Amino acid sequence: MAFIKSALEIAMERTKDVKVDPEAIKLDKLLKEGRKFASEYLFTVNFEKDDLGTKLNNYSGESKKVFTEGLVKTFLSNIILPKNDSFEELLQKIESGLCDTSKNRKDITAMIEQIKQFYIQYLENRKQLIEAVKQQFAPKLMQKQQEMAAQYGHEVTLSPEQDPEFIEILKANLLKMETQYNKSLLGAKEELGKIL
Repeated sequence: MAFIKSALEIAMERTKDVKVDPEAIKLDKLLKEGRKFASEYLFTVNFEKDDLGTKLNNYSGESKKVFTEGLVKTFLSNIILPKNDSFEELLQKIESGLCDTSKNRKDITAMIEQIKQFYIQYLENRKQLIEAVKQQFAPKLMQKQQEMAAQYGHEVTLSPEQDPEFIEILKANLLKMETQYNKSLLGAKEELGKIL
């Protein structure tokens, strides 16, 4: 009678020659620690800014480099197109964090200021686009209101946001605009990465 192996036994046989690199595991852990610390720095209320400098001083050499890489990756990944006007606090925290990780404070500050102006321009253009789509859709919306009034026998008032067709048109236009702005923002983030 044949011996049937368990899944664990099969897995153990297949991985018996796999070598574990303790140094790679240590560096991966440091990278993750850096990313986690940066997230706490950005999103924890009452987080002490001085804690970042103190934390960085706990590391040296390759460990500090990898931990800092985790910080920087998280800071840069949080530079995204804003949804509203309340982006400044996060952008200031990102600037402060990046300045603590680099000696190029002046260049970082200048780039963050450019990104801030870029955000303001984006939000203004976004508002203008929404208004333009609303104006363009107004005759169609009025026609729909008249049709519904004839159907129900009383006046009906619709807002563009209630109309699925309007929402689809708006989404398509916003997506085009966001795609263009995201390309420019990606370029700015790459420049910021080079400064660091």
